[in-house]
Amino acid sequence: MAEPPEARAASDGFSALSLGTALLRARRGVTRFVVVCAVAVALQALLSPASYSVMSSFQPQSRKADTGGGLAGIAAQFGVAVPGADGTQGANFYLALLRSRTLASQIASETYRWREDGAERAGTLIDAFRSRGTTPAIQREEAMIELLKRMEASANAKSGLVTFNVRTKWPELSLAIANVALRRLNEFNLRTRQSQATSERRFADRRLGEVRGELRVMQERLEQFIRQNRSYSGSPELQFQYERLRDELGVRQQVYSTLSQAVEQAKIEEARDVPVFTIVEQPELPARRDPRNTIARTLATLVVALFTAALWIIVRTLIRSGEVSDARTSREWARLRAATAFDLRRPWRLFFARREAR
Repeated sequence: MAEPPEARAASDGFSALSLGTALLRARRGVTRFVVVCAVAVALQALLSPASYSVMSSFQPQSRKADTGGGLAGIAAQFGVAVPGADGTQGANFYLALLRSRTLASQIASETYRWREDGAERAGTLIDAFRSRGTTPAIQREEAMIELLKRMEASANAKSGLVTFNVRTKWPELSLAIANVALRRLNEFNLRTRQSQATSERRFADRRLGEVRGELRVMQERLEQFIRQNRSYSGSPELQFQYERLRDELGVRQQVYSTLSQAVEQAKIEEARDVPVFTIVEQPELPARRDPRNTIARTLATLVVALFTAALWIIVRTLIRSGEVSDARTSREWARLRAATAFDLRRPWRLFFARREAR
């Protein structure tokens, strides 16, 4: 015996027709929900305080490649930096440093000047961001967290260019923070490079003294061999011993020369105070505030709200799918489709009409 449509609908529980009917039935509530969300986001964007962004970019400097050929290989065996070798930190290092708490702490400790409400202000970022906390340490921590939120950085792996952006409510403060960040970056890397050069010079000095002693011993051995064997060229065995001593002396001389160059290069690096990166885009005072993107944010809210409302209706329909029959759903679908067409011709009804009876 064939199953009646009502029983079949109850057993199937859910159909595309019942879903469409539920969506049309809730059209007014959905419209109100979507519009309210969009208006709230638009008002929030319009009433939010203005912000000013300052952008800067720089590129780490690279040194000339080593032209010493075999000298580089010999020096590398002793862990010594060869003169001319590239010791510059890469873009990823600067990117990590810009995002680090170490740099944020130094930037937050600086004193800045900016204009607020027509008056000139001065203070640290704790004062600018109005950091809350029961102790100075907590206030400083809050200022660091706020700074990291307002500072964005990115690096181009191909070009090695590092770009960062600072955004605050005051153009003068944004510019000052960007300049301090560049200065602190340079100071940090200068200290790091000079400290590394000092360690390399000490190691190279120590190793140079050792090699100097070995070189002197080899010179004495070769000198003693020549004194004892003035006619060594007539004996194959003595000739072989002479060439072996001469080769060993040549290796010691080459290592000594490489270490001497490394010591001099390390001394130069210790005293070098030139910038370790090239600024490609200087920070400049922003002439206008950042765009609020009100339209884009409102449209995105409309889409998200509409999707959320539709999803909620689908879930509710799935739960209540067994309450109506196919025949009743078909009649309601036809009625609601006509009512929806009528509402589209008079959109104000979606807001002011009473809730539709089910």
